[in-house]
Amino acid sequence: MSTVFLNRIRVIGRKAAVAQFRTDACRRLPGRRVDWTGSRSVPLSFEKLFRLHAALVADAEGPPSDTGHYLATRGRITRWHRYYQIEYSLELTNYELHELVQPLSRGYPHLVFIVSELCGDDGGLRSSFLHRGRCRQWSLPERAAGHHWRAAADAQGVKSLDDAYEDDLVRWDAERRMIDEGLRHWDSRLAVRLDRVVRRRR
Repeated sequence: MSTVFLNRIRVIGRKAAVAQFRTDACRRLPGRRVDWTGSRSVPLSFEKLFRLHAALVADAEGPPSDTGHYLATRGRITRWHRYYQIEYSLELTNYELHELVQPLSRGYPHLVFIVSELCGDDGGLRSSFLHRGRCRQWSLPERAAGHHWRAAADAQGVKSLDDAYEDDLVRWDAERRMIDEGLRHWDSRLAVRLDRVVRRRR
């Protein structure tokens, strides 16, 4: 049985380092080939990233095929406090995104990666802070998840939570709220620390 993970990832650091990651992660499709959206490039290509950093990922499980993640999108580079960030969204089947990013993060020592993963099967939300191959994690408590479902139901005018769980619009809103919290979780305690983490030399 396939397990689908809904993911968002923030890549944070100096503008030049973020721009370099964006370039590294983007793969042009060969010839006139396009994907199902009509795009001629893959905005977040783990195939390409694993090739670029083959020595770092030698012990890791092979990357998913670029055709194996779908709905992959990339945002613009924007300011984040005194630094810059870029955000990606994608769905992965039978892969956990933090396990792919963790070895790759050693190749980008001046970047911090925040990964927010929602399991499509059980609805559990896990957030990871990754830097230089190290990973810290936090899971959204069930009570907090319930608050997000209640807020989403109220926003859509659905009174019963039982009905809310069966409503696609409520589900989409609740999932978005939970993933957003996963991305924001580290901000308050790490915004100051980023000055030291991102500027640290090899």
